[in-house]
Parts: sequence; C-alpha cells; structure tokens
Amino acid sequence: MLRDAIFPLTPIKAGMQLSFTLHIRNVGYASPYNARAFRLIMRNKSTKQEFAFNIDTDVRKWFTGLSTINAKVVTDNTMAAGDYDLFLFLPDAAESLSARPEYALRLANENVWEDASGYNSLNKIITVN
Repeated sequence: MLRDAIFPLTPIKAGMQLSFTLHIRNVGYASPYNARAFRLIMRNKSTKQEFAFNIDTDVRKWFTGLSTINAKVVTDNTMAAGDYDLFLFLPDAAESLSARPEYALRLANENVWEDASGYNSLNKIITVN
C-alpha cells in the first residue's frame, strides 16, 4: 500500500534530476518473493506520451511495515513541456510476462489501478518546463 509520495511542488526542467520519496507500507505477512523492476512512469496529460524511469530498490526487502524509498531519476531531455501524471509500475521480471498488466504488482490502495497498463497511479501531477 502506498502511504504517500513526496514530489517537488515546483516545475522541473527536462533533462534534469528529479528527487522524490515514497513511503510504502506492507500490511501483509511477507514481502514479494520474486525480484521485479520498479519504475516511475511519467505520462504527458496532453499527448499521452510516456517516459519510464527505473528506480533502484529491491521489492523483496519490503518486509512487513513501512519502507521508505528515496529516489532520484534524470528526466529525459526530450520531454515536452507540460503536465505529467505519475505512476508506479512493478512488472513481472519474466520477459514473456513483463508487458502483461495482469502480472504487475497492484498496490492495495483504492482507485489507483489501471487495468489496461498495470500501472498504479500516484495521483500526483508534475509540471515539466
């Protein structure tokens, strides 16, 4: 379950570093068993173009309780100016399953899951200049 996501409130520039913090609470009894990618997806609200950024974290170490992920990504310098919706994507590690949304990890939060993509919405918008 995503507890909160902290992103800059001011616009960022394409090609620059974006720092953010995620607090994820595992309310289950075990962490995920298999390794998998952990990606921040930025989707342009106007054009729907998406940019994916890998976040260096091991979901297998998200034990019961709160995990804090302090992340930094360098945005793509070709990103058009505009507003971007933010998502988390945790696809299956198997190449044959990684593009199939039904195999992505779904956070326990309500109203965040996108069936078509397998993305978990952060319900955050960031502006790129």
